[in-house]
Amino acid sequence: MEARLLGSETTGGFEEQTSTALSTLERAYGFQSSDHGAPCDPSPFGADFGRTFKVHHELGEGQWAFVPLSDGLNLTLTDLVYFTDSSLAMEMDEFVTISVILEGRRTWRSSRFGEVDLDRPHCTVAVQADGADIAVSSYGGVRQTAITLHCGRDFLDTMFRNESIAAPGAIRAFIEGGAREPWLHTISLSPAMIRTFRELAQAPYRNGLRRIHTEAKTLELAGLVFDGLTGPEAVADPQKLSARDIERLHHAREIMTAQFADPPTIARLSRELAINDYKLKRGFKQLFGTTLFDYCRAVRMGRAQDLLNDTDMPIGLIAETVGYEHASSFTTAFKAHFGYPPKRSRRLS
Repeated sequence: MEARLLGSETTGGFEEQTSTALSTLERAYGFQSSDHGAPCDPSPFGADFGRTFKVHHELGEGQWAFVPLSDGLNLTLTDLVYFTDSSLAMEMDEFVTISVILEGRRTWRSSRFGEVDLDRPHCTVAVQADGADIAVSSYGGVRQTAITLHCGRDFLDTMFRNESIAAPGAIRAFIEGGAREPWLHTISLSPAMIRTFRELAQAPYRNGLRRIHTEAKTLELAGLVFDGLTGPEAVADPQKLSARDIERLHHAREIMTAQFADPPTIARLSRELAINDYKLKRGFKQLFGTTLFDYCRAVRMGRAQDLLNDTDMPIGLIAETVGYEHASSFTTAFKAHFGYPPKRSRRLS
């Protein structure tokens, strides 16, 4: 299944681009529109305002909600499964897109930055250059739980108007009238981002209060993401990675995924892959938006959550299975990652 989002023939402003995006997505993905709170299948975010779209039964299950917010900022919330793989070509120059993916796998492709395959919780920030190519693929049978922010120039100009907050170069170029080349950056999800995601998706409010809460939490999430881009943990001055470097870094991720319970040291991994440890650490962060340590921890936590939700295995045994000697250490790490303890995860499943 292939589609194009905001084709090059679209030349209107932010509101017109938004309307075109909705029409394109509805046609391409078989969404059945349900305006302003008409009933849809149950979802974690309800349908009190904005528009909801239920996936056509022949294409998948679940729904996608769109919420237009003020000052050049739109929000989408996704909770769905497609039956087959899908690809979306993003041809747009009116938005910077922030995608926070809690569940699901996506592959980003561009002639500028190659292919980036992300199959863990992550956040991506994408800037589309005029006339350049970015495509994003999703995979059939894989549940997608995501929040996406579409940020217009006015919103970003307000966000970075304070000169003490430095916008990344590609975003600054976008604010000033156009990006010269497509740009994609990935960052790992912090506990604060995950907590804000869940507060957005599971808000207890309705009607006017829901809108106020959504606007506040959306701004909070945007602030957390931009802090991740510009803060001390951000990757500055990205190094040039060769095709062989990228292949080795993907292999490093495969090794860490397979051996997450007892991962190799960086020194051992760099010897095994014939790559120096500096390039291994910096290149991994640059390519996947997270450190080797944080990636391993995220895999551990994901596996632990699966075991909590899908089995009756005791928490102590789950802790041991994912590489923790003591259940108390596991509980502390799990709560720091998800914002709640393992027992609560089991109750929520």
